[in-house]
Amino acid sequence: MIYPAFIICAILVVGGLMFVFVLPSMIHVLLESGAELPFTTRILIFLTEFIQNYWPFIITGALGLGIGSQVYIRTTAGRAIWDQIKLRLPVINKVLRNIYMDRFSRNLSTLVASSIPIVTALRTVADIVGNTVYQGIILDAAEEVEIGKSISDVFAAHPEIPVIVTQMVKVGEQTGTLHEILAKLADFFDKEVSNAVGTLTALMEPIIMIILGIAVAAMVAGILLPIYNLASVQ
Repeated sequence: MIYPAFIICAILVVGGLMFVFVLPSMIHVLLESGAELPFTTRILIFLTEFIQNYWPFIITGALGLGIGSQVYIRTTAGRAIWDQIKLRLPVINKVLRNIYMDRFSRNLSTLVASSIPIVTALRTVADIVGNTVYQGIILDAAEEVEIGKSISDVFAAHPEIPVIVTQMVKVGEQTGTLHEILAKLADFFDKEVSNAVGTLTALMEPIIMIILGIAVAAMVAGILLPIYNLASVQ
């Protein structure tokens, strides 16, 4: 995922430089010509003038929004809201869910195999799973197990827990092989995460290229073609 992120950042930087240093001189030529400008050109002129006139506010606003968001997410309420949002994001939510299930299965398997009491193990795993939604579910499971209920019964009441996890945990509880079942689940989710990340990375590259192509086409249609037509008339 680092490569697509690098490409996106590079495109944003180059695009910003184009709007600040390259396009203004071209737009000046078009405006001085007095010719009627196409809709695409007028949009580019508006964006260029907006960025030139308000770039300090744009940068300050972006930094303020980024820093403010990070500070808010570090609060208890902010983190809870952010964790819920992450689980609703298209495509990414499935990857994140698998990551949380991998952490849960791997760590609980290790603790159970080390003869840590199941209630203690659940509470420990709840603190390291990485999402407050799943943390709450696991803590609920710890409380229910403490009064004699099973983990699988609690998980069955929460749609955030994949059905395969509920079913496999139930088998592990009934057969006394919970740590082995959890280890297999962890391996399964680890592979799922690796495959999903690879697929997302492979999909992002052509999408980025398509967006870049559209941006270049808009630039050509909005600026270069009018200048070419103006030169041809003259």
